[in-house]
Amino acid sequence: MNRFFTKKTLLMFLFSLLFGVTQLNAQQYKISGYFQPQMQINEANDNGYLFGVRRGRMKFEFNKDIVKADISLDVTEKGIAIKGVSLLIKEPFWDIFSFRAGIFSRPFGYEVGLSNSLRESPERALITQKLFPDEQDLGVMLSVGAPKNTLLHGLKLDAGLFSGNGIRLDDDHRVDFIGHLYYKKSFENINFGIGTSLYRGSTNNADSSLFTVENGKWNETKVNPNQKLRRQYIGFDGQFELKSVIGKTKLSGEYVFGKQPSQSSDFLAPKGNTYSIDKPFSFNRKFMGGYIAFVQSIAQLPLSAIVKYSWLDPNTELKGDEIYNKTDLQLSTIGFGLLWDINKDLKLTAYYEVNQNEKTANVKSYDKDVKDNGFTLRLQYVF
Repeated sequence: MNRFFTKKTLLMFLFSLLFGVTQLNAQQYKISGYFQPQMQINEANDNGYLFGVRRGRMKFEFNKDIVKADISLDVTEKGIAIKGVSLLIKEPFWDIFSFRAGIFSRPFGYEVGLSNSLRESPERALITQKLFPDEQDLGVMLSVGAPKNTLLHGLKLDAGLFSGNGIRLDDDHRVDFIGHLYYKKSFENINFGIGTSLYRGSTNNADSSLFTVENGKWNETKVNPNQKLRRQYIGFDGQFELKSVIGKTKLSGEYVFGKQPSQSSDFLAPKGNTYSIDKPFSFNRKFMGGYIAFVQSIAQLPLSAIVKYSWLDPNTELKGDEIYNKTDLQLSTIGFGLLWDINKDLKLTAYYEVNQNEKTANVKSYDKDVKDNGFTLRLQYVF
């Protein structure tokens, strides 16, 4: 009997069951999602074409009284992955508090929690991708908002404890704190928001060496293995939106700085087992980065133009020819594109990125700007 009980059969059964229940009780159950097939051309691959499904998200949601539960999946040519499993409970009396537990978006800044279907640029900023390679994490969060009909309405605090490894098993039995305090206000033609965020946690260093920068070069110190290194980010974000006769104007940006324990070959935050002796997180880097994005819809036409600049300096203590490792090079991207809202559910995005890197005479091929500009043509359907 087991030979008939395959993953494909199980998935088909679950999808059929959920779809059937949704038809029976649409007020309690909901299925939504979006698909993003795309074509990319990149100079790094000799301008070769790459076709794929960037994201194929499906979200199953159940609402009843003060409880909401959801499961999110990502279905692409690479397979099926879990992107979210969470439970949200709202208190029914004052509409001030809510509690969330499971796998969900980290409450840091603006771009991390913004849905991929709503973001105008194809991908998140450089610094967001490196600090939060999985936007989601396993944890619990308490949200507190100012009451309605008060002067502070629009002010909200999201604060939670997370495993720090993204959508993976906790491997060090420690938790990281993430908090986002922000204020949003809407008027007839103007919306704006400002916020500040804090990430405070740790990463395990499996090595007996710790590397820090002193006097313009890396310095090695012998330490006890499995020492915890501080992982701390501080961020500021802001958004402004104006509706006028020329269309909708949107401006958003973030600035983040802090300290990141990372590997010699990659600034990326830990995604897996931090106890790996082969690739220990033993390089302690001070960093800074951010982005600013400008989006303008064109009058009554279903078209919008976007320009976005993002940058990341993974090591603010080394510059130019002081650098002997390409991981420490500053990176920046200028992207610009056009978005066509074919209808309320279908959108086409054409986006070109000019990528630049800091130069050093001490790393092969990085004594000049590496050719890695890229073009993305993406079709998105939301249901």
